[in-house]
Amino acid sequence: MTSEGNRVAVLAIDPSSTRTGGSILGDKTRMSELANHPNAYVRPSPSGGFLGGVTANTYEIILLCEMAGYNIVIIETVGVGQSETQIADLADMVAVLVNPGSGDELQGIKKGIMEIADLLVVTKADGDLKKPANVTKMQINHALSLQMPPSEHWTPKVLTASSVSGEHIPEIWHLMKKYKETMKSVNEFEKKREDQRIKWFWKQLHEELIVRLGQFPEVKNAMKDLQQQVKIGEISPRIAAQDILNAVIRTQ
Repeated sequence: MTSEGNRVAVLAIDPSSTRTGGSILGDKTRMSELANHPNAYVRPSPSGGFLGGVTANTYEIILLCEMAGYNIVIIETVGVGQSETQIADLADMVAVLVNPGSGDELQGIKKGIMEIADLLVVTKADGDLKKPANVTKMQINHALSLQMPPSEHWTPKVLTASSVSGEHIPEIWHLMKKYKETMKSVNEFEKKREDQRIKWFWKQLHEELIVRLGQFPEVKNAMKDLQQQVKIGEISPRIAAQDILNAVIRTQ
């Protein structure tokens, strides 16, 4: 990418500990060559407990990177699974990296990420793992044939690749560029970005409302009381939420 004159930003999201709140944030040290490249920027960030595989501020960070002149922004999410699908509301293209032998697992446990994937790459396809990687590729292709693709204009592609030998790495970049060209040719590229802006507008609104609710003394006290009642089963979560909203209305 950088060899073609592109400026690349990598936003690496690390999971935060549910006990300590800390994160390892070691991605930058593992990408030392890229991190030191004049046309690259690597930023590790803790998820902070934010669900969806990204952080609460990832959307704004993407915009900042674009304004700083980085025309390619790669987001490495916390992981893949049924719940880590927030990336579909952030990225132009979703590429899923799969370990050899994960084919059956992806068809079941991680079906959520399969439904939003535009490209799947089976990694470590070298040495003794090359054969298992090819088997996994066939399993994924079979799984994809049984579901609807994210877009009617693009069929998700599956490749094997090796960072050691470099096999199929150029093909991955070629497919990414082809995907962008295809989506732009049918006016779906900008449409997707428009939909993403609306989704993040509502997400930010919901988060701001939660923060503002706690700023009303009466509501804050009601939250504490109702939370305890919900905890011991005296009241249902739905009724408690309605009582909070009623408390907000009374403060107006």
